[in-house]
Amino acid sequence: MKWTRREFPYRGGAGVMVSFAADPAKPTDAVISQLASLIDFSDEALIGESLNGIILFWNQAAERIFGHSPDDIIGKPALPLVPPEFRDEHADIRDKVSRGERVHHLETIRMTRGGERIRLALSAAPVRDEAGAIVGTVNIMRDLSSGRKTADTAALNDRLIEIQLAELEQLYASAPAGMGFTDLEHRFIRLNARLAALNGIPVSEHLGRRIEEILPELSDVLEPLVNHVIQSGEPVVDKEFRGATRADPGVPRDWLAGCYPVKSPQGEVLGVSTVVQDITAIKATENELRAVKRQLELVLAQVQDPLVIVDLDWRLIYVSEPAAKMLGDNASIIGQSMLDVLPRWGEDFIPWMRLAKDTNQTFRFENRDSTGLWYENTVHPSADRLVLQRRNITAFKTAERNTKENESIYRAIGESMDYGVWISDAEGRNLYTSESFRKLVGLTQAECAGFGWTQAMRPELASKAIAEWMSCVRELKHCGAET
Repeated sequence: MKWTRREFPYRGGAGVMVSFAADPAKPTDAVISQLASLIDFSDEALIGESLNGIILFWNQAAERIFGHSPDDIIGKPALPLVPPEFRDEHADIRDKVSRGERVHHLETIRMTRGGERIRLALSAAPVRDEAGAIVGTVNIMRDLSSGRKTADTAALNDRLIEIQLAELEQLYASAPAGMGFTDLEHRFIRLNARLAALNGIPVSEHLGRRIEEILPELSDVLEPLVNHVIQSGEPVVDKEFRGATRADPGVPRDWLAGCYPVKSPQGEVLGVSTVVQDITAIKATENELRAVKRQLELVLAQVQDPLVIVDLDWRLIYVSEPAAKMLGDNASIIGQSMLDVLPRWGEDFIPWMRLAKDTNQTFRFENRDSTGLWYENTVHPSADRLVLQRRNITAFKTAERNTKENESIYRAIGESMDYGVWISDAEGRNLYTSESFRKLVGLTQAECAGFGWTQAMRPELASKAIAEWMSCVRELKHCGAET
């Protein structure tokens, strides 16, 4: 066996001096090529330096660890790879190697092209020429950071899994809804106590048993849902159905269910997670609200005056039948702005609507339209809407005006007579006295107010006169008495 030294051209332009034992009868280039391949594809960085610190070779592992390509780094100083605080250590290593010593598995820090500091295990040995003189250094570096990162990542993943499991346990324990997981054969693998209570069977008696065994009355609904999720990989949410369980045999209840696929990282469906809520009370409340709504609609239908309900943006929510007759098609105007559908109402109501919205108080006001009709209007606010009602009071206003006119005429007649005139209500309280009456009895209008007019009578006759007055009013007849 003969030892041979050859320089093998290395990518990047430099050469590697390789010493090897070779059989003279066999080609050496193939052996050299194999050795160079070992250097280039080693998991450890192999870096050759001259005695003055210039990089002479650089394998693929060095490129992967440090981020420099051979073209970028070969022929340049190695010092930029060394953090400032480790450069004395780097000089000591070069001194030892230059004296023929070796360095074994020294843990140290170096820097990548991006400035990241990495932890390495470094070994160094001298490189000699054919005469045995030391001409450089070969450094073998193993990246310890990647191993630590892998370990740290694994530890972090374990911790995350631990947290997720704890969260899942807490969710299962405290959720107000029933929760369970079934496999591809519809067998219960896991469930919480709430679901067991809804089903009327202990948790332990669920495990390993199929849905149809646990919930025979609901399996016709639940199993197709679970099958759909398994086959499509898509969830089914907010599915309502009705049926009985063993918790309350023979008594149908209302349920709301959601079924969700549980998948592997590769996307394979492993089973189905189901969430179930008993919504019987909610449905009962909804039915009661619907009944109340129907009753309210019946009541509103009896209201003869136009009535509308708008939201806080003045969009129509409800239009009563009398209002709809004014507007035409009821359904087509729901959702439209009152200002567009009822422009005259908008002119009259908007200021009061804003006031009612801001103060949350009910307001009533009267107005007269261009045709001479009088209306009494009401704006009543609630949390998110306003109720508007308009009542035609033209007849009342006409009667009121006529009454005032007749009263004026009657008073004028009374004032022109020589005898006293007074007007009282049905209980005998004074409403009006003529000037001739006040002169006759010597009382002012203020003194005659209420039952003060009885002061004009003899005391023993006053109570009798009031009784006869009330009797005449009740019987709608004339009466007279001496006082």
